[in-house]
Amino acid sequence: MDELEPKIDNINFKLFIGFWCRDSRSFLPRFMKAREYLKKYANPVVQIVAIDKSKKKPKSMIDNYKILRVNTLIVYRDGK
Repeated sequence: MDELEPKIDNINFKLFIGFWCRDSRSFLPRFMKAREYLKKYANPVVQIVAIDKSKKKPKSMIDNYKILRVNTLIVYRDGK
């Protein structure tokens, strides 16, 4: 993991999930466990966005990020 340490600095996550979705419910705990592991080396910021079952709300987030399916995970490094 030492070789990854400089590469994981300044990493942020935006996770779009549906709590009504079985895949989302199984992915979220695994993702949070991975985040806890990464916290040993960096302090990743995680934004979790809950999508409604019709995939229409929150409209601005869905439109801005062109979300078609849940789970969608977007990873940013240095804000990009």
